[in-house]
Amino acid sequence: DTALLQEAEALLASHDTAGRFLEEPARIDPADLEGIPPGVQLGPYRVLEEIGRGGMGIVYLAEDARLGRRVALKALPPVVAANPELQQRLRREARAAATITHPAVATVYALEELDGHLVIVSEYVAGETLRTWIDRGPIDPARARAIAIQIAGALAAAHDAAVVHRDLKPENVLVTAT
Repeated sequence: DTALLQEAEALLASHDTAGRFLEEPARIDPADLEGIPPGVQLGPYRVLEEIGRGGMGIVYLAEDARLGRRVALKALPPVVAANPELQQRLRREARAAATITHPAVATVYALEELDGHLVIVSEYVAGETLRTWIDRGPIDPARARAIAIQIAGALAAAHDAAVVHRDLKPENVLVTAT
Protein backbone atom coordinates (compact mmCIF):
# COMPACT_ATOMS: atom_id res chain seq x y z
CA ASP A 1 0.00 0.00 0.00
CA THR A 2 1.80 3.09 -1.29
CA ALA A 3 -0.20 5.58 0.79
CA LEU A 4 0.43 3.62 3.99
CA LEU A 5 4.15 3.41 3.20
CA GLN A 6 4.30 7.19 2.63
CA GLU A 7 2.49 7.84 5.93
CA ALA A 8 4.84 5.52 7.83
CA GLU A 9 7.87 7.20 6.25
CA ALA A 10 6.48 10.65 7.16
CA LEU A 11 5.97 9.57 10.78
CA LEU A 12 9.50 8.17 10.94
CA ALA A 13 10.86 11.42 9.48
CA SER A 14 8.95 13.49 12.05
CA HIS A 15 10.48 11.32 14.78
CA ASP A 16 13.94 12.23 13.50
CA THR A 17 13.15 15.96 13.67
CA ALA A 18 11.56 15.86 17.14
CA GLY A 19 14.90 16.15 18.92
CA ARG A 20 14.66 14.99 22.51
CA PHE A 21 10.99 15.91 22.81
CA LEU A 22 9.34 13.31 25.04
CA GLU A 23 12.01 10.68 24.43
CA GLU A 24 12.85 10.55 28.11
CA PRO A 25 10.13 10.74 30.74
CA ALA A 26 10.41 13.56 33.23
CA ARG A 27 12.39 12.36 36.20
CA ILE A 28 10.19 13.84 38.87
CA ASP A 29 8.35 11.77 41.44
CA PRO A 30 4.72 12.97 41.26
CA ALA A 31 4.42 12.45 45.03
CA ASP A 32 7.10 15.14 45.53
CA LEU A 33 5.13 17.80 43.68
CA GLU A 34 3.47 20.40 45.84
CA GLY A 35 -0.15 20.76 44.81
CA ILE A 36 -2.39 23.80 44.61
CA PRO A 37 -5.12 23.65 47.26
CA PRO A 38 -8.79 23.85 46.27
CA GLY A 39 -10.13 27.39 46.21
CA VAL A 40 -6.90 29.01 45.03
CA GLN A 41 -7.36 31.47 42.17
CA LEU A 42 -4.86 31.29 39.28
CA GLY A 43 -5.71 34.23 37.06
CA PRO A 44 -9.32 33.68 35.99
CA TYR A 45 -9.29 30.02 37.08
CA ARG A 46 -10.43 28.83 40.52
CA VAL A 47 -8.96 25.43 41.41
CA LEU A 48 -11.72 23.01 42.46
CA GLU A 49 -9.77 19.80 42.99
CA GLU A 50 -6.75 17.80 41.93
CA ILE A 51 -7.69 15.15 39.36
CA GLY A 52 -4.33 13.66 38.35
CA ARG A 53 -0.55 13.60 38.77
CA GLY A 54 2.25 12.71 36.44
CA GLY A 55 5.94 13.24 35.96
CA MET A 56 5.40 16.64 34.32
CA GLY A 57 2.94 18.14 36.74
CA ILE A 58 -0.46 18.05 38.33
CA VAL A 59 -3.87 18.25 36.64
CA TYR A 60 -6.70 20.14 38.32
CA LEU A 61 -10.37 20.62 37.70
CA ALA A 62 -10.96 24.37 37.71
CA GLU A 63 -13.70 26.89 37.04
CA ASP A 64 -13.06 29.52 34.36
CA ALA A 65 -14.66 32.67 35.81
CA ARG A 66 -14.66 34.43 32.43
CA LEU A 67 -16.68 31.82 30.58
CA GLY A 68 -18.38 30.04 33.47
CA ARG A 69 -17.17 26.60 32.47
CA ARG A 70 -15.08 23.85 33.98
CA VAL A 71 -11.62 23.30 32.54
CA ALA A 72 -8.64 21.06 33.17
CA LEU A 73 -5.44 22.82 34.20
CA LYS A 74 -2.15 20.97 33.75
CA ALA A 75 0.28 22.92 35.89
CA LEU A 76 3.99 22.83 36.30
CA PRO A 77 4.56 23.56 39.98
CA PRO A 78 7.01 26.43 40.66
CA VAL A 79 9.84 24.03 41.61
CA VAL A 80 9.49 22.36 38.19
CA ALA A 81 8.67 25.54 36.28
CA ALA A 82 12.08 26.91 37.28
CA ASN A 83 13.63 24.35 34.92
CA PRO A 84 13.80 25.93 31.42
CA GLU A 85 13.98 22.51 29.72
CA LEU A 86 10.76 21.35 31.40
CA GLN A 87 9.08 24.66 30.57
CA GLN A 88 9.96 24.20 26.91
CA ARG A 89 8.76 20.63 27.04
CA LEU A 90 5.34 21.68 28.36
CA ARG A 91 5.16 24.46 25.75
CA ARG A 92 5.87 21.94 22.97
CA GLU A 93 3.27 19.57 24.42
CA ALA A 94 0.66 22.36 24.43
CA ARG A 95 1.47 23.45 20.87
CA ALA A 96 1.39 19.87 19.60
CA ALA A 97 -1.89 19.04 21.37
CA ALA A 98 -3.48 22.26 20.12
CA THR A 99 -3.02 21.13 16.51
CA ILE A 100 -5.18 18.02 16.98
CA THR A 101 -8.90 18.17 16.32
CA HIS A 102 -10.84 15.03 17.15
CA PRO A 103 -13.84 14.18 19.39
CA ALA A 104 -11.66 11.79 21.43
CA VAL A 105 -8.95 14.41 22.10
CA ALA A 106 -9.41 17.13 24.70
CA THR A 107 -9.25 20.59 23.14
CA VAL A 108 -6.40 22.81 24.31
CA TYR A 109 -7.68 26.32 25.04
CA ALA A 110 -4.54 28.13 26.20
CA LEU A 111 -1.00 28.02 27.52
CA GLU A 112 -0.55 30.59 30.28
CA GLU A 113 1.85 31.68 32.99
CA LEU A 114 -0.22 32.38 36.09
CA ASP A 115 1.11 33.25 39.54
CA GLY A 116 4.35 31.33 39.08
CA HIS A 117 2.73 28.36 37.35
CA LEU A 118 3.04 27.42 33.68
CA VAL A 119 -0.41 26.02 32.83
CA ILE A 120 -2.05 24.24 29.90
CA VAL A 121 -5.77 25.03 29.97
CA SER A 122 -7.87 22.43 28.21
CA GLU A 123 -11.31 20.97 27.90
CA TYR A 124 -12.38 19.09 31.02
CA VAL A 125 -13.49 15.56 30.19
CA ALA A 126 -15.33 13.70 32.94
CA GLY A 127 -14.42 10.04 33.09
CA GLU A 128 -12.17 7.39 34.54
CA THR A 129 -8.79 6.27 33.29
CA LEU A 130 -8.58 3.13 31.24
CA ARG A 131 -6.22 1.86 33.99
CA THR A 132 -9.13 2.06 36.47
CA TRP A 133 -11.30 0.04 34.09
CA ILE A 134 -8.58 -2.57 33.52
CA ASP A 135 -7.95 -2.93 37.25
CA ARG A 136 -11.63 -3.78 37.81
CA GLY A 137 -11.32 -6.88 35.64
CA PRO A 138 -12.35 -7.92 32.16
CA ILE A 139 -13.98 -5.27 30.00
CA ASP A 140 -16.99 -6.26 27.91
CA PRO A 141 -15.64 -7.06 24.42
CA ALA A 142 -18.00 -4.61 22.68
CA ARG A 143 -16.95 -1.81 25.08
CA ALA A 144 -13.25 -2.71 24.66
CA ARG A 145 -13.66 -2.59 20.87
CA ALA A 146 -15.37 0.82 21.06
CA ILE A 147 -12.58 2.17 23.28
CA ALA A 148 -9.91 0.78 20.93
CA ILE A 149 -11.61 2.38 17.91
CA GLN A 150 -11.73 5.76 19.67
CA ILE A 151 -8.05 5.50 20.67
CA ALA A 152 -7.12 4.57 17.08
CA GLY A 153 -9.14 7.51 15.75
CA ALA A 154 -7.46 9.91 18.16
CA LEU A 155 -4.01 8.60 17.21
CA ALA A 156 -4.87 8.90 13.51
CA ALA A 157 -5.90 12.53 14.08
CA ALA A 158 -2.62 13.14 15.92
CA HIS A 159 -0.64 11.54 13.09
CA ASP A 160 -2.57 13.63 10.55
CA ALA A 161 -1.33 16.68 12.50
CA ALA A 162 2.23 15.25 12.42
CA VAL A 163 2.14 14.55 16.17
CA VAL A 164 3.35 11.30 17.71
CA HIS A 165 1.88 10.75 21.19
CA ARG A 166 4.88 8.89 22.69
CA ASP A 167 3.22 8.27 26.05
CA LEU A 168 0.13 6.23 25.25
CA LYS A 169 -0.76 4.18 28.31
CA PRO A 170 -3.97 3.31 30.20
CA GLU A 171 -3.34 6.13 32.68
CA ASN A 172 -3.52 8.67 29.82
CA VAL A 173 -6.79 7.43 28.33
CA LEU A 174 -10.09 8.64 29.78
CA VAL A 175 -13.16 6.46 29.38
CA THR A 176 -16.38 8.48 29.45
CA ALA A 177 -19.92 7.38 30.20
CA THR A 178 -20.94 7.52 26.53
